[in-house]
Amino acid sequence: MAKKVYRTVATFHSKSKLGTYYTVKMDEKGILSCNCPTWVFKRWGIRDCPHIRIVRTEVLPNAHYIIDKLGRRRLIRRKKKKNPIPHSVATVNSVLRKLGFKERLAKGKDYYYWHSGDAERFAESGVYVYRIQQMTVENWVRDLMRRKAALKNPEGLYDAFHGSPPMRIRKVRYEPPKSPLIKIGKLVRVEYQPEHPSKRTGTRYYHEMGHTGTSILKSNLILATDQKGKNLYLLKDKDTKYPYFSKLGIIG
Repeated sequence: MAKKVYRTVATFHSKSKLGTYYTVKMDEKGILSCNCPTWVFKRWGIRDCPHIRIVRTEVLPNAHYIIDKLGRRRLIRRKKKKNPIPHSVATVNSVLRKLGFKERLAKGKDYYYWHSGDAERFAESGVYVYRIQQMTVENWVRDLMRRKAALKNPEGLYDAFHGSPPMRIRKVRYEPPKSPLIKIGKLVRVEYQPEHPSKRTGTRYYHEMGHTGTSILKSNLILATDQKGKNLYLLKDKDTKYPYFSKLGIIG
């Protein structure tokens, strides 16, 4: 029968007997043992002692134990997890810049949020995590792509503004006018009121064209009609960002 091989894990000085030392050893199966009287003369239950408890909590903090069929503690070493490379807001924005995204990530109070680019049209721009490391850089990019994909769905923009999904979707055929349009003038202000099933039903909105919320620009919207005067059209005078529609309403 092969002889067991023990490895010394720790040695403790006896508090009651001067010059006496107790040694905690571990065999090749990871079973801990001690030569102190508490462990040697314990014949029932799980064999344990203060020295083994110290080894378990302080000497071998990266280990956990299982109880074998004989009631003995068996040590199983725990693999150390590799710490991910720490990243910051600047790191995420640098990756977005390399990938060609115009949106950027910023830090608020106990949360993060998207801004710039198409982020102003997101139904929800906030990401409610306390630390940026709770998500990997790849997950941050995926979160942005998911929000941008939702903008291509008209139901998403409807829900973002009205606070509820549409009851039905009706297809409308639209054909741009073939004949030249007649300019009526610049649109100065507009008033609109959402209808049922919108949660904003009954609320009237007044918007001064060119107002972005932070500054007031010249109106960039032209009111025009066809040659018969039957239809009205709104056209951008210049190919700029404003005006556009978002969850907040008309911007610019």
